Amino acid sequence: MYRISLFVMVSFVVGVGVGGLAFGQRPAPTPPLLEMDLETEVPSRSGPDSDPSMAQAAPESRSPTDVAEAEGVTETNETEIVIGGGDEAGRLLAMEARWSSLATQLERLSRRVIDLEQRLAEPSDESSDADDASVSQALPIDTPEERRNALILAGVEQRVAEDIVLRESEIAMERLDLRDRAAREGWLDSERYIEELSILSERAVDLRNEVGDAAFDRFLYETGQANRVAVASVMAGSQGELAGILPGDIIEDYAGQRVFDFNDLRSATTAGTRDETVPVTIRRGDRFIETWLARGPIGVSLRADSASPDW
Repeated sequence: MYRISLFVMVSFVVGVGVGGLAFGQRPAPTPPLLEMDLETEVPSRSGPDSDPSMAQAAPESRSPTDVAEAEGVTETNETEIVIGGGDEAGRLLAMEARWSSLATQLERLSRRVIDLEQRLAEPSDESSDADDASVSQALPIDTPEERRNALILAGVEQRVAEDIVLRESEIAMERLDLRDRAAREGWLDSERYIEELSILSERAVDLRNEVGDAAFDRFLYETGQANRVAVASVMAGSQGELAGILPGDIIEDYAGQRVFDFNDLRSATTAGTRDETVPVTIRRGDRFIETWLARGPIGVSLRADSASPDW
C-alpha cells in the first residue's frame, strides 16, 4: 500500500512538470514574486499554485516614505516588489525624499550653529553689570582736584587734603627736574644722582601716616586700588596649613598691625622676635577669624585684593 501511494505522488509531480513545459510555464520561484499593479486593488501571487485566499488588499496610494521602505526591502532580497512597471520612478522618488530630508536637517543644524556662535559672542549680563559696578565705584584721581576730593570723601579734612596734594605735586616736579639736570650734565647714572634722589624720597608724603589707617583704607577702596592681601595658595606642612588658613582668606592684620599690601605683611612677619606667637585676624567671607601664628614665614602665596572697609 505504501509503495502504491509513493508511486502515485511521483507520477503526479512528473505530470505537473511536463504539463508546465508543454504550456511554456515555469514553476513558481522561491521566494514567490509578488506582483503589484497600481491600477489593481488586490495583489495576486504568481504561479500555478497561487491561493486566492492569501491575497491582500494593496494600498490605494504610497508616500515617498513608503517607497523608500519598499526599496529597502528589495535591497535586502526578502521580497521583490514591482510597482506598476515603474521601478526606476520609485527609486527616484525615494532618492528625492532622502535628499529633501537631509537638506532640512542640514538647515536646522546650520541655524543652531549660528545661534550658538551669537550666544558665545555676546557677554553675559552678570559680567557686564559687575564691570559697570566696579567702574562706577572707583573715584577718579587723575587731576589734583579729583585727588583732593577723593581724600575728602575718605574722611580727610579739606585743609589737610589740599596740603597733601600740593606737597605730592611739588616733590613729583622736583624729581622730574633732578632727572632732567642729571641727563643734561651727564651724571644720570652716578652716585650723586642716587643720593639726591634718596633725599627727595625721604620727603615723599606717606599718605597712610598723614591720614591714618581708617581714612587710608577708605581712600584706597573708593579709588579702586588694592587695599588687602588674599591667600592664593597654602603650602603643605606650613604653619599656615596647621592654623587652618584657606585659599581666599584675607589677612586683615598681623600682630595688631593693619595689612594693606605685601610690604605691610612682609614687614610684620620679619619684625619682633622670630617664633614669638602673635595674633592674626583673617576675613573669610562675612566672618572674621582670629588665629595665632609664630612670627616668621606663614607658608602661603598671596595676591592683591580689594575689600570694603565696612565690617
